[in-house]
Parts: sequence; C-alpha cells; structure tokens
Amino acid sequence: MGKVAILWALITAYLPEPVMKLEYFGRRETLGHRTLDVKAQAVGRFASATRPVGVTPTVEESRKLTIQGVKLFDEPSPELFRKEDIQIDGADGPLNARIYSGPAKHRPRPVLVYFHGGGWVQGDLDSHDGICGKLAKWSNCIVIAVDYRLAPEHKFPAAPLDAIAAYKWVRTNATTLGGDPERIGVGGDSAGGNLAAVVCQQTAINGERTPDLQVLIYPALDGRMITDSMEELREAYILPKARMQYFLDLYTRGPEDIEDIKLSPALRETVADQPKACIVTGGFDPLRDDGDMYAERLAAEGVEVKHIQYEGQIHAFVSLCKVIPQSNACIHEIAEWLKTVWR
Repeated sequence: MGKVAILWALITAYLPEPVMKLEYFGRRETLGHRTLDVKAQAVGRFASATRPVGVTPTVEESRKLTIQGVKLFDEPSPELFRKEDIQIDGADGPLNARIYSGPAKHRPRPVLVYFHGGGWVQGDLDSHDGICGKLAKWSNCIVIAVDYRLAPEHKFPAAPLDAIAAYKWVRTNATTLGGDPERIGVGGDSAGGNLAAVVCQQTAINGERTPDLQVLIYPALDGRMITDSMEELREAYILPKARMQYFLDLYTRGPEDIEDIKLSPALRETVADQPKACIVTGGFDPLRDDGDMYAERLAAEGVEVKHIQYEGQIHAFVSLCKVIPQSNACIHEIAEWLKTVWR
C-alpha cells in the first residue's frame, strides 16, 4: 500500500467515533452475529497497511514496531504518587520491574503483579506503562510490572519460571512495598495473561499459596492453535495465525513444549484449585476461544469468574486507548472488579 493510503489509514484511526461510523457506513466488517468496532477496524486497517505481505520482521524490528505502536495509539500512565523502577528476584537473577502506586492513605493495599504481552518476544515496562498505571490509580491497588526474560534469547520455560519467581518475591516482600501480603494477585495480557494463568496453576500444583486472583486479558492458553476462533480469524488484524506461529517458533525449543502446561495451561486436566478470575476476550481476536473456554471451565469447576466480552474488539485493544474508546472502558471494568473483590 502506498504512503498516501497509509497516511489516510492513520488519520482515519484518530477521527471521532461518530465520523468513523459515517466513513465506514455500509462497509463495517462482520463475523457471524458480531460487528467489528468501527475504531478497531480503522486501527486494524492501518496495521495491515504498514505490514508488507509475506515479509517477516526481524526480532529487533518487531520490538521497535511495538514501541512505535505504543507511541501512536496508547496513553501513558496517569500521574501517580509513586512510579519507580525497582529490581526483584527472577528465576535466574534479578529482573527489572516497576511499581505503580497512589498515595499511601490506606495501607496496606492489595498488589497486582502484572506481566506484559508481546508474544513472549517483545514488550517491556514501557510498552504497558499505560494499563499498569491506570489499574493502580483506578483500583487503588499497587501494581508491580515485571520485565521477564524474552525469547529468542531466553526460550521457554524462562518466562514462566521468571513469572513464578517474581510472584513469590512480591508475596514475600509485599509489606516493604506498602502492600498487603494477604492480597496478592497476578494479571497480564496475551502472553502475559498466559504467564499469569501459569503462575496460578504451578503454585497450586506445587502445594504453594496461589495468587488470590487472576486477571487474564485475551490470554494465549493453548499453543496448539486449534480453536474455532483461531481458524476463522486466521487473517485477523494485529495477530493473524501466522504471527502467532512466528512467536511460538521463537519461544519454544521444539514441538514438545507446546504440550507442556507451563506453555498451554488450557491442557491441564483440572482447574478447580484456581483463584477467582477476571477474563477479557474480544470477538475479533483469534485468542477469543482460549479465553472463553477457560472462563467456562473455571466456572464449571466452581471458580468465581467475571467474563468481560467485547464482541467487536480486536487483539491488543486495551493498549490502543488513544483511538479506541472501549479500551479505557475495559480497564475501568477490570479496576472496578478488583476493587469489589479486594474490598
């Protein structure tokens, strides 16, 4: 696509929603009973326009594109009483982390350990600065964002081992951070949602204290990629199936890793021992069924679940707050759930 067309695609993404509805009148994309959110459609088309067909970016290029996307489409953290980079213990040495906190009026406060998305390959503390800061401010909890090791430099299971170690460190050190060691949760989006679910499962399996809750935002839970949504949305905006495979190829050591529940937590036989969950899914996200099916399994086995479904949304929409109004609406919903369960 030419530069003019790419520029127009970017401009339309920033147009007000009522204008966009007129712009796309009669051209809204649908999938069964679902209609794609008009702003998500504009962002998706821009993303597709800037990604040449058949060209696979290098890892370095992929990481740079992530940061560029954040600058274009996401909002930074709101102003907080405390936002500070710290170091915590990982599985094989210290990890960079960032603490987000409001004024210490009501101590101790609950803590959410957050793992960023990015296919286990990209993303960092800056790429998810907005959502972490908003969750801290809007739910009045402390958020600890974790910069776990990325592939391909550190292949599976480095990321889940770091996530487990980070959660345990926060549980042990919560009091010194101004947090309540009796109220520690985990959360994340996409690959980060995967890590949050793995932390909950692995601590239960090992007979250790599980997180008190989990926030899974369009989580990747089944590396086999055989769900209906993965097939019907194989050419989806933001995360087509080929892109997901690209991430898995970089992340895994071999095909056997896919069957490991530390990579595919959906394959675990029981989830009855899991903590209460807030699960977010998007109707136009190939990972929709991963989240929907996990929410159904948890509920069926007696786990309290809040399932937030945005039928018209694409993958990564909570990181597109400058242009998609439903992004902040979703983060507010998560924050309200956190306040309710941590009351």
